Amino acid sequence: MMKFLLKIAAVMIVLPMFGVSASGAVLRDVLVRNDGPGEIDESYVRAHIVVKPGDELEATSVSRDVRDLLATGRYSDVKAEIEGEEDGVTLTYVVHRKIRLAGAVTVEGGEYLGEKKIRKILELDPGDLVDDATLAVRGQEVEQEYRASGFSDADVDWLMKELDEKDGTVLLNAGIDEGTVTKIRATEFVGNESISRLRLRKSISRVRWWNPLSWLGWRLYNPDEALDDVAVIRGEYLNSGFLDVRVGEPDLVPLKSGNYRLRFTINEGMCYVVGATEVEGITSFPETELLKLITLKDGESLSLLEVRRNAERVRDYYTSRGYLRTQVKPLLLSRSDEEGGRGVVDVTFRVSEGSLVRARNVFISGNTVTKEIVIRRELAIYPGDVFDEPSIRKSESSLRNLGYFSHVSSHSQPTPKLDELDLIFNVEEQRTGKFMIGGGFSSIDDLIGFIEITEGNLDIGSWPPKGAGQKLKLRAQFGTKMNSSELSFVEPWFLGRRLRLGLDIFATDRDYDDYDVRRKGIGIRIGKQIKMPIFDQVEVGYRIEDVVISDVADTNEYTRLTGNGTGEPYYFIYTNELRSGMSLSLTRVRRNNYFFPSAGHRLAVNAEVSGGIVGGD
Repeated sequence: MMKFLLKIAAVMIVLPMFGVSASGAVLRDVLVRNDGPGEIDESYVRAHIVVKPGDELEATSVSRDVRDLLATGRYSDVKAEIEGEEDGVTLTYVVHRKIRLAGAVTVEGGEYLGEKKIRKILELDPGDLVDDATLAVRGQEVEQEYRASGFSDADVDWLMKELDEKDGTVLLNAGIDEGTVTKIRATEFVGNESISRLRLRKSISRVRWWNPLSWLGWRLYNPDEALDDVAVIRGEYLNSGFLDVRVGEPDLVPLKSGNYRLRFTINEGMCYVVGATEVEGITSFPETELLKLITLKDGESLSLLEVRRNAERVRDYYTSRGYLRTQVKPLLLSRSDEEGGRGVVDVTFRVSEGSLVRARNVFISGNTVTKEIVIRRELAIYPGDVFDEPSIRKSESSLRNLGYFSHVSSHSQPTPKLDELDLIFNVEEQRTGKFMIGGGFSSIDDLIGFIEITEGNLDIGSWPPKGAGQKLKLRAQFGTKMNSSELSFVEPWFLGRRLRLGLDIFATDRDYDDYDVRRKGIGIRIGKQIKMPIFDQVEVGYRIEDVVISDVADTNEYTRLTGNGTGEPYYFIYTNELRSGMSLSLTRVRRNNYFFPSAGHRLAVNAEVSGGIVGGD
């Protein structure tokens, strides 16, 4: 009689073993065993497995059983053991049961965060199933929260008290050793001969100079952030030609004040410069066109970031022309420069050209509110176009900038033809309406308040009125000295074209000390994108309003002198004027994020003419 044992961790099965193939053998019996705490419900396990006595042993079936048992969440580990004999094999599923919390987790220590917040981070409630891995992860989350507050040595230790061995129920205690707050008073760089301390400090700074936190003269120490700083410093050197740079782990140097100095030790190594550059593997385009994309200059310091950017530029050249599967790999070959005492790196961009691919169909997925035409008109790629990755990225950016979606992505699907792909844009709708109410006090207007309702994805031509991309704003402001109301409507695609039409209706009552002013009117504006050396948007507007001045306090008589030296009397009186004007606006906007920009600029030139040829008083 021959026996063999086969163990399977997680979902992997290894057959055969000891030279004997168990695959295809008949299962004589299927057993269940628990090697964890408490007892298990064998019927529950059997309800989640498909293998039964009399079946032929198949690795795929056993693997599926193991995955299904793990997916129940009751077991931290599942193994399959096979014992074979001449008349068949016995399969045993060995499960490690998780423990169950019999009560709320108690917390000892943790005065800084407090027991309530620590429990919230742990997210462990009575009845939850846990294991060592779960406790380790939850403990690390608490430690991370402490590190973010400067407690770099914070530690969580779990203490378990078993209540019922049969049921596997326990009580847990989280012991928190907070340690002390570590404050960094200064940052020191040792060995930085080629890159200034100021530049290195700026590269790892997480607080802008205008942030009041930067004026404190100290910062909290976080070991995870310090390790990130090591990578940032190394990146600064790699992008300055120091390919052999080594940055040691950060050291904490005690100071007399009880705080610390954070020290980074740097071994710069040799500085490398760019040698020869070439592009190889080009067959579909002129080599001269590709060489124009390479910005690396002979003799300048080698930057790995610039090498990657050049490789991406070459790949974008191909993918923008439909060669979707093109790969560009930069190869660096170093050699010594005996005369200059520097290292020289020859850079070769090896191109593996893909085949030309076109978009067969372009599908939209996930738009439950927004009409498909609203999405399609923002796309820069259409069915039949070459599969152009830059156009796909531009389309995704345009969809994000609409503000209708919380997430935008795209992916491709194969088709029966190798030179065609289907393109799918996936969107997730988000709320586009807002309601705001507020109030305040100022020395000019006294008490003021406002109510504002906006909708950014309106459709006035259907019910429910949503999904066409139109924008509506209703605002009312009220106070002791001023009341105003405003209605604004924008159609971003007027007449089905990229024309932005805006309509504004407004009314304002303002009480000044010496007179009152009432304005009411209407304005219309239309704008479009243009291609000019400086500006990229133009807008023309027309505005007409009725202005009434009343309750004039000054009733004195004044004399207006004429040209011949005589005078004529006049008074401040009630007036009623009709004002009419046209405006022209040219703008240029560049920002890294449409809704929350942190870099960029806005340039605008405005001109307005009133009265005269446009009418009015």
